[in-house]
Amino acid sequence: MKMEKRMLYGVLLLVASVLLSASKAVYLASLLQGKNPVVLLLVTFSFTSLFFNAIEIRDLKGYRASIKGSFADIALLNVVTASSWISYFYAIKYLEPAIHAAVANSSGPVITIIVALGCRTGDKVSKAGVISAVGILGSVLILLAGTVSGRSAVGTIPVNSLVFGLGMAALCGVSIVCITFLSKRLAVAGWKASRIMAARFFGLLVIAYLLMPAGGLSQIATPQDAAAVIAITIFGVIIPIYCSQLGMERCRDAMTIAFVIALLPLCMFCVQLMDTRLHVSYFSLVGIIAALMFTGYGIAARFREIRCREESESVAGLCAK
Repeated sequence: MKMEKRMLYGVLLLVASVLLSASKAVYLASLLQGKNPVVLLLVTFSFTSLFFNAIEIRDLKGYRASIKGSFADIALLNVVTASSWISYFYAIKYLEPAIHAAVANSSGPVITIIVALGCRTGDKVSKAGVISAVGILGSVLILLAGTVSGRSAVGTIPVNSLVFGLGMAALCGVSIVCITFLSKRLAVAGWKASRIMAARFFGLLVIAYLLMPAGGLSQIATPQDAAAVIAITIFGVIIPIYCSQLGMERCRDAMTIAFVIALLPLCMFCVQLMDTRLHVSYFSLVGIIAALMFTGYGIAARFREIRCREESESVAGLCAK
């Protein structure tokens, strides 16, 4: 039962991260209208990186040793972290937040299975996991059909914006799965969540700085915008990402993590009802509920597998005695 409780704690942390992320995404999508996403990226993650690196100052020698010992994984984590957040900020500028979440997050189980089989990560892929992942993918295709036909909450989207937004959402989904596997590997190597957080944003900051337009900071110069950036940094970035990192550290099961993150579209759909810029899309709701049903099936099946495994190991231990 010890492993099951540890996983449950990890799942609860991931759910907390999902709820906060949903609120942030809807608010951010509204804030980004008329603003360059790179400006908000650079400012919010500069504060985030400073916060977590300030924590690591207490053990600077150990921090440097950890980076040196896992340099390849940290370098790759920086690359996929940058691609996930840059693609995320651009995708929600053009797409309905719930649609972006469906493409990027609900497709996670399918991508996880492909990565697990193709890269031989050691994560077991069950029949129930495949059924759940395929069901979620079918639900995402329903959402995509609604978006293409103009039935999403933002209505008709210009073709160029639609293709670009969907491409960014797909890139974000692949990046999230890569982050899951790399975070799991670092946790196994002894990295704590706060240390991973401190080391993973350097690449993002460099790219955001290079893409920063001249005079970009003037876009957030008003007191209202400054307050919004501070709120997004604390409640939309630092707390949810830290909860997510802790959840991955406790859970360590890539499929379960992917299934929990797949809950994000429904949470976003509920939160975005408060955004007057968007209207209610029942087409989106049907697709999201279908994805949620398959997600619940996948999580339940995964916990059953873990319980059976623990019981088998317990019986084997008793027989050995």
